[in-house]
Amino acid sequence: ISKFPDIFLIVKPHTRGMKFNKTFSSNVKIVDNEFHSPLLINWADVVLFTMTSVIFDCLIKDKPALYMKNTHSNKLLSENYFNTWEVRCRDDLRNFIWELKQNKQYRTYSKKDRDIYCKKMIGPHDIDVLGQYNSFLISLL
Repeated sequence: ISKFPDIFLIVKPHTRGMKFNKTFSSNVKIVDNEFHSPLLINWADVVLFTMTSVIFDCLIKDKPALYMKNTHSNKLLSENYFNTWEVRCRDDLRNFIWELKQNKQYRTYSKKDRDIYCKKMIGPHDIDVLGQYNSFLISLL
């Protein structure tokens, strides 16, 4: 990613102590928990993620997001709603980045899918949020 023209990359490792012991090029910055994820999301043109709930902020703020699907072995709940933001290989990542560089309005998900997901997963309308979430999880079985 750092080899793309006019790209500045900020990497925030997992909050549970993940660290990098490598030197990166000058357009890559590794940050720690002093940099709050919502502030980084506000700054970013696109957010790449694996397994994190901070992706909710991207959806709420209508920021482009890319799900690095093959970087872990679990299935995310969001995969039941989105598959258009999945990055499965280096070429997928390159294609998304070129698209986003050419069109800042490009989104990796549809507004309809985003609205459904936000309504069901982020802001449920029922007062009994825990009960509603429990019912939802049981319905997936």
